[in-house]
This record gives sequence, structure tokens and C-alpha cells, in this order.
Amino acid sequence: GGARRESMPSGRERGGSAAPAGGMLSYKAFMAQLEDDVTPAAAEACFATYKGEYGKQQLLQFFGECQHRDWFRQRYDPLVLERRAPEREAEALGAAKAFAVELAAGLHTHTAELVAAGALRAHLADDDEAEAGEAGGAEKGKEGGRGGRGSHDMDDGELGGASRG
Repeated sequence: GGARRESMPSGRERGGSAAPAGGMLSYKAFMAQLEDDVTPAAAEACFATYKGEYGKQQLLQFFGECQHRDWFRQRYDPLVLERRAPEREAEALGAAKAFAVELAAGLHTHTAELVAAGALRAHLADDDEAEAGEAGGAEKGKEGGRGGRGSHDMDDGELGGASRG
């Protein structure tokens, strides 16, 4: 029912931001603006395009409103990030050292699991090195040494159900 537009409107034809005060049009409100003979597939494609355009418009509006704010520049301005890099590295190093001290003191709930997993990884790494030595070095270089995942490497989920903490 009611008068409908002759063609499928794009977000630009509705002014891009001519959505209700609450934001983006609902699917039902969008459908009410389409031709009577539009197919469901075409209507869904049109609505997907509208949602994409609306999202882009919202991002541009947000950027325009926030780009000069201090909090925004602290997080995203490459010049500010570059200037703060040494300070952030020092903070990270301090936090890592503090964590190592706390871990050694047993202040974390899963210290035993973390230490056991670390010992197991070290043991398995020793086994891998011994196997590679016995093979006459034929496998050497295949995994690139450090950083490659060997057959004994563990995923985070393999710590016996321990969660980070």
C-alpha cells in the first residue's frame, strides 16, 4: 500500500543521511520505498548496498568529527605514534619485567601450567634438535629454524584447559 517510488532509491538519492533520527532505515522501511515489482533478490541486494553506503557515510562523519580531537590523534596519527614509540617500548619492557617477577613469585593463578608448558616446549625443542642432528642435517633449513612450527609445537589451547590470567 501507499505511493511508492518509480525506481529503487540509492542512499545518495535519499541524501545519504536522510535516515530517521534513530539512524539507518529498517529493512521494512527500506522495502516500502522500492518498486512494487522488485524481486526479493534485487531488494536484498539493494538493501545490502544501502547498508554499505550508510556505513561508509557514518565512518566519514565520525572521522570528520573526531580527527582533530586529542584522543583520536593519540591513537591514530602516525606522527604522534612515531613520537611516542620509545615511551611505549619502555612501558612494555617494564610491564614484561614486572610480569616475569610476579610469575616467578607464583602470583598468577596458572603459574604451574605456564611453567610446565614452557618446560615441555623446551624439552620438545631439544628433542627436535637431536632428531635433526641424527638425520645428518638433511632436514636442516626446511622450517627455517626459529619461528617455524614443528611437529611438537603447542597451541594456546593445549595448556590443559588453562586460561590466561
